[in-house]
Amino acid sequence: MIVGKLVNYFGALSLSLIVGLNPVNAALKKHTDNAHPKKLVYHSSNNPYMLHSFNDDEKGKYVDRSIDPVLSEQTDIFGIVHSTRPSIFAYEDSCTTILGSYSGNFVIKINENKFTNKVRKSVLSHETAHLNTDILGKIIEVDVMKLYRDNDAKIALGMQLVCEGIAQYIEVKKGYAKPLEIKWPEDPLYLYLLSEVSSINLDNSGNINDYKYWGGYAVVKPIIDKYHVEGIEHLLKNPPSTTEELTKPMELYVKRIMSELETLSFSSR
Repeated sequence: MIVGKLVNYFGALSLSLIVGLNPVNAALKKHTDNAHPKKLVYHSSNNPYMLHSFNDDEKGKYVDRSIDPVLSEQTDIFGIVHSTRPSIFAYEDSCTTILGSYSGNFVIKINENKFTNKVRKSVLSHETAHLNTDILGKIIEVDVMKLYRDNDAKIALGMQLVCEGIAQYIEVKKGYAKPLEIKWPEDPLYLYLLSEVSSINLDNSGNINDYKYWGGYAVVKPIIDKYHVEGIEHLLKNPPSTTEELTKPMELYVKRIMSELETLSFSSR
């Protein structure tokens, strides 16, 4: 039974609350399983599902039949049930390492050149995780995409670490990727500022994206493992933004977030 009210986002997205909890104020209530305590149904009647521009018909059909299962399998993590699909656009760029992207406003983009059998499910899982993270941010009044693209390098890096970490966490959780062990460099903030360079060798083991993606995974994993969606919400509300926490995220940032969540959980018992 619908007991909540409709709330419009972007002039198109809306949600119906089907459990009697306020979507903004009912944060951080401790629970013991992976399911989100809020059951949310999202629909976008003014922005219907679109699948565009796949030159390879087989790839387009794969996305068409796979997007619903990929959306559904993240419900246990985010508590979000989609009544409509996101719009999905394909493009071709063989000169980049980018496999896909989430551009906000319920739109996923896929690089058809890189959309091989080996990475198809992981790409859909990763970008759908960004979609769900963005929607969850709207519920808790955090503009995830704005912070992700912020002109302040520290603010942008902090939200990127959190968002990419969440997406990588879900890829691993669903069995689409194996975690890459990351040894944090002395100053990831400095390396981020150099990220316009296409490849930066770090200890001969990878480039800046290894640290942003798998470094982010290392940051969010202990928090989501213990606190589930409350952990995700708290990460989005409190991304690292100081040089100190960005330089030593495992020592300083993770320790702070875990301490705050423990205090909040204890006070709600």
